[in-house]
Amino acid sequence: SVVAHVRLVIGDPRVRVSALPRSAHEPSSESSTETAEYRLLASTIRQVFGDVLVAPSVATSASDSRHYGALSKNILRFTPVLLTAPELSLFHGVDERIGVAAYQRLVQFHMAWMTASVQ
Repeated sequence: SVVAHVRLVIGDPRVRVSALPRSAHEPSSESSTETAEYRLLASTIRQVFGDVLVAPSVATSASDSRHYGALSKNILRFTPVLLTAPELSLFHGVDERIGVAAYQRLVQFHMAWMTASVQ
């Protein structure tokens, strides 16, 4: 249905559209936002990043979390990195790196989350 939609939108028979071979991994299952773990994650995000909107989204990349699906039906994927516009090109790019301030906040988040998790 996606290929048919793309062909319709393009509307040019000279353009050939075909699906790529199926990926090696099926998409991860949806994680609930109605759990204590999600609420802890959301409160820790707000503690470190201020009064921000916390909402689920789609992770478009494959991560190691796909290997844990048999252990938990709710796997929360979150990267606590706030990047400036210039830093975006450095993240997953040539000479990949993040700034010191972003790294400090990443460490601060993990420390706060681990501390809250054991209480």
